[in-house]
Amino acid sequence: QNIAINVSHIDYQNAIILTPDFDAFTVIKSEKPELDTELTISQWGIENTYFFYKLSNFLTDFGITDYIRQQGFPFLYFNIHIRRHFIDPFIISFLPIIIILFIIFSLLLIAGLKENQKGLATLIIRLSSGIFFSAAIAHQTFQRTVHAEEITYFEHFFFMLYVVILLTTINGMLYGTKKGGWFILFKQNLLPRLLFWPSVMSFILIITLVFFY
Repeated sequence: QNIAINVSHIDYQNAIILTPDFDAFTVIKSEKPELDTELTISQWGIENTYFFYKLSNFLTDFGITDYIRQQGFPFLYFNIHIRRHFIDPFIISFLPIIIILFIIFSLLLIAGLKENQKGLATLIIRLSSGIFFSAAIAHQTFQRTVHAEEITYFEHFFFMLYVVILLTTINGMLYGTKKGGWFILFKQNLLPRLLFWPSVMSFILIITLVFFY
């Protein structure tokens, strides 16, 4: 992210162009002499800082006759380039997703290995509801951690979780009621168990390709 700070003179009517006083900076140890040495931003690291000019392009003269700053006037900006610390939030957020996926897979095993299918559909719905609320809480925790206005790449994994939970619930209900055809009933629900991890990895691959390419 880039934080651009406009530095303006108090006299906004006349043609006063500010310039950085580089002689005022004593660069010895710090590579960012314009900032407080103790400045920290939670979960972000300061990469670099620099000054730049941006030409004005206002659609109004602000009620000032012959306003000379309306078009093409250089305004001084100070830019701070920051980068989010990625590894720790990634590990903290990805670990619940892995655990939830293994729990969902265990539901498939329960559905396929359970000899008595009576009450299986009710059991799958009850367990899936608990898993869904766990995924929703993990999703909200991730959103509070990232503070991003747009949907991030990693957030798509939670949407994938919701789809997997829904499909697993439908599979358990169909198998518990002995419906769904040969795909569900073949060798005690074998095909959904075999296709679970390849499908999950395919979802991750598709999300990555769509988001980055």
